[in-house]
Amino acid sequence: MSKTTLTEQDLSTFQYDGLSIQSMTNGKYLLILMLKNRSESKKLMDILHENLFDLAITVNEETGIYNLIFHFTDSDLNMEINTGKTETSYPNIKNLQNNTLHSITTGFWNHPEQPGSFEWNQNLKKIGTMSTQESFGLAEGVQFTASTSDNQPPVVILAFPDKGRLLSSEAINALRKLTKMKECRPVLEIKIIDQEHLNLRLWDIFFELDIHINKLKCNPDEIKSFIEKTDKNDHFIFVLGLYTPDKKQITLVATKDTGPEFVMIYGYKYIA
Repeated sequence: MSKTTLTEQDLSTFQYDGLSIQSMTNGKYLLILMLKNRSESKKLMDILHENLFDLAITVNEETGIYNLIFHFTDSDLNMEINTGKTETSYPNIKNLQNNTLHSITTGFWNHPEQPGSFEWNQNLKKIGTMSTQESFGLAEGVQFTASTSDNQPPVVILAFPDKGRLLSSEAINALRKLTKMKECRPVLEIKIIDQEHLNLRLWDIFFELDIHINKLKCNPDEIKSFIEKTDKNDHFIFVLGLYTPDKKQITLVATKDTGPEFVMIYGYKYIA
């Protein structure tokens, strides 16, 4: 969902000038990456908002220095930052490791004569902290489409009520992580719980993959057609979708400029 294609050059021009970790009212913490000036601060913040990324925090075993590794999933590029900070030199940095980091933003030191004085971008970027199950669990419904030709595989669409819910769920990143599990061969369990709802389970015992998505709205006629026309060992695709405003249709989500990304599913189990 990036506006432009990210390049290595885009990530190599920044001059980092430290960081600050600030407490928030919810018991979480805000990471502020300091740049040389306002222009660089805005440019990096735009990149963080426009490109999906994962953030890994590592600690050098010999020096104790913390490093930040941003992996931009659309472009498969890394941006690595050596913070130069240890828990001794900057005790607050330990909050990067204990699952209390909530958001990230950028800033710059604005008064050299006043150490510690800075300005920061108020448009925060929330850090992805949800598990795949939590992300997919925010979906509202599911649509099953049986194959109509040899060139069109069956499709299962996990549907979110609106774009806001989709983005806040972090489901796009969750789906992308599944697509990168190249050797994984997940199976879909479909369990009917009443005439209008079902539970889904995506699992692969060899990869310790076990994702439960409960009480999704469904169309019984779609399920009936899917089961009748799709063998339990057939391969089909799993994608993300959005309900139209009138809730009568579900449209695919283009998670990349080239269109929707999908996970290949290697069969299903149906429990009525």
